[in-house]
Amino acid sequence: MDKSNIDPTNNLDSIETILSVDSTGMRERLADFHLQCGSAWAKSNKNELPPEYSKFKQIAIVGMGGSAISGNLVKDLFRYQSNIPISVIRSSILPTWVNDETLVIACSYSGNTKETLTIFDDAIRRGCRVICSTSGGILQEKSDSLNLPSLSIDFTGEPRSAIGYSFLNLVSILDRLGFIPSQHTYVTSTIEQLKINSENWNHKVPTKSNYAKQIATRIGYSLPIIIGYDIFESVARRWKTQFNENSKSIAIWEAMPEFLHNSVESFQPTTYSTFFPMVILLEPQTVKQYQDNPFMDFVKYLQGIHVPYELVKVEQINTMAQVLSIVQLGDYVSYYLALLKNIDPGPVGIIEILKSKKTNY
Repeated sequence: MDKSNIDPTNNLDSIETILSVDSTGMRERLADFHLQCGSAWAKSNKNELPPEYSKFKQIAIVGMGGSAISGNLVKDLFRYQSNIPISVIRSSILPTWVNDETLVIACSYSGNTKETLTIFDDAIRRGCRVICSTSGGILQEKSDSLNLPSLSIDFTGEPRSAIGYSFLNLVSILDRLGFIPSQHTYVTSTIEQLKINSENWNHKVPTKSNYAKQIATRIGYSLPIIIGYDIFESVARRWKTQFNENSKSIAIWEAMPEFLHNSVESFQPTTYSTFFPMVILLEPQTVKQYQDNPFMDFVKYLQGIHVPYELVKVEQINTMAQVLSIVQLGDYVSYYLALLKNIDPGPVGIIEILKSKKTNY
């Protein structure tokens, strides 16, 4: 295995090392996640939404990359609470079922994402009502020209780091239009929990007391395989993409219990002897609702074949706090893994190069 990209002397507890590797100051954006969420919730609830928007029969959340993951998180979180179907579209093609009875929410941090702009135009042609969530760009210009409602993303940083805004903008829309139960109390307690998490996981907390640093250290050279269950399905996807963008690492995500019907078969000595997996199991409190815990038998199997794993649990009763806390933990873990590899977590050079090949991407 090529370990040349790893600095074995790197110390996650060295502030000097962290400052030298993290050129964009992502550490501060991570530490201020609770502040971002508080600002996002306050600002999102100031925007007027037309009362008639509450009469639609289905919702299509449109976006790509970091702007789309919040749609997946919201869909999973409210799958048992939303009174209408919620779909997430990561494409430039609008499905046939989207019509004038569909509320389309177009999400783009930059406002210039090609696929989202294409779908926006198609949705308008079909007579859909559209709400935009963006920091500006062409999407905001189009929205303003048609006098459509929009929620702003008042954040400077990577699109993936603006997840507090992109997530809570969507929650605010669903809440105020009556598609989900009132969320204000849950959001408030969630923000309080995120502040506590930051105090425990930020870069100034030493590894011996920092769970995020401990997980990153255990992952080391391994291939992270993140498995999420129930409300954590898309949280696992978020962990995977944060490993990709922050740590510049290949990672795999899976959803339980579907994982037990196919992918689990690949966990055999003849397979894992050719690479070094580290399984990360994201277990929500909702697992207690089920008579059979799908993780337990798999954990016993991993123990039997000596594959390392980390079972990540949370104690919060509030499901939103569970989701955003584990998102926050994954963001920190991917950040620390980047530092262990002497990789600057902020820049995404390959993505930017490929984006530059397209106009309005």
